[in-house]
Amino acid sequence: MSPLDANLLDATLRLVKLTDNPDEYRGLAPLLIREIIFRLLNGAQAARMHHLAKLGGRAHRMFRAVAKCR
Repeated sequence: MSPLDANLLDATLRLVKLTDNPDEYRGLAPLLIREIIFRLLNGAQAARMHHLAKLGGRAHRMFRAVAKCR
């Protein structure tokens, strides 16, 4: 385990705060979700995320979807 990255935490908190404003949520949530995924796949736990995604199941489908976005 590694400490929670401050930038990942910041992006996650910004996403949670958007739930109070539906108009902003519709416009900004997809961008923040992409940022969160980017930070997960490129942060300290990136190797673990890639390994989990290769095992199959829901994580594998998410990995494939993110790979298509790249």
